[in-house]
Amino acid sequence: MLMGWSTSTGVSVLSAGSGSLSMAGSLFGGEGLEIDANSSIYLIAPGKYLGNQLNSYSQFIRISVTPTSATPTMLDHDILLEGDGLTLGARYSQSDAGLSVQLRETVGWVDVATGTAISKSRFKSVLSGLTRLSVSVSFDSDVLLSSVEMGTAMSLSQINSSASDLTEVRHVEECACPSNYTGLSCELCSSGYTRTASGRCELCGCSGLSDDCDPETGACFNCSGSATGPSCEVCVGGTYGDPALGVPCMPCPCPLTTPLGQFTDECVLTSSGDPQCINCPPGHTGECVGGGGERVGGGRVCVSNSILTADDNYPASCFTLLVVVVVSCCCYSELCLVVLSSMA
Repeated sequence: MLMGWSTSTGVSVLSAGSGSLSMAGSLFGGEGLEIDANSSIYLIAPGKYLGNQLNSYSQFIRISVTPTSATPTMLDHDILLEGDGLTLGARYSQSDAGLSVQLRETVGWVDVATGTAISKSRFKSVLSGLTRLSVSVSFDSDVLLSSVEMGTAMSLSQINSSASDLTEVRHVEECACPSNYTGLSCELCSSGYTRTASGRCELCGCSGLSDDCDPETGACFNCSGSATGPSCEVCVGGTYGDPALGVPCMPCPCPLTTPLGQFTDECVLTSSGDPQCINCPPGHTGECVGGGGERVGGGRVCVSNSILTADDNYPASCFTLLVVVVVSCCCYSELCLVVLSSMA
């Protein structure tokens, strides 16, 4: 029952065996954690007790110690809850059944920083994102701590409804939420929504290219249309456009979009709405040097208007096929590509 717990001094319960703690004690005829009197330490809960614990609202944290007559001696708070920037504290309630604390704001929980009572909404905000649970194990005599339990509620859809030992739980609310919220108290953003600075859940801002984003940061996932970025606002390499303004990402035409006819796969969208190829190889640019060449597939083949020769460094197959053709009918036209493809 104590698997994964550690002490406020950083000692794992499973490795405890010196100082004020020892495991598998036999002093009281049982198994658990032997704790010396007035140890003044807290046990820190493992991860399964943390995160969204709204299902535990109004339930109890129960601590089983032997002897049950041992009196807690922690001067401040027996139980500490941390979350949503707050630390809440409360004292144990002691009975013959053991020690317990109800997870409800009306039973003495206070804001540790101010010493003031906490509202229901603030208490639930801590439970909805619990980051640390600390349990005092300081008593006026040596004790054997056998278990720490935190009650939680489940809906009938989550369990076997034919079970005979079901107990109805009160005070755990399950709200009917608007479409942009989910969770027992509508404390979470639904899929496709993210929390804004105002705390409201609004549609993901993904430029219409994704319905999936982080519910807290708003960062978009699974952008479509060759887009990327936190808002699907940027085109991936080899494409150009402006997704944020509704301009789709298109392959760079430099001058063609096919591998054989593409001198570079880097381009940008200009203010005129046309693509501009960048990082072209020598003798080529997005707008032809000296006006030479012919527009092909949305770009220009940028060489001087002259008869092709072997010195022009075109592919050998192209040079052989079009050795007497002027560049204005260059071998990077769609017609030539079709011919070359058929010859491959």
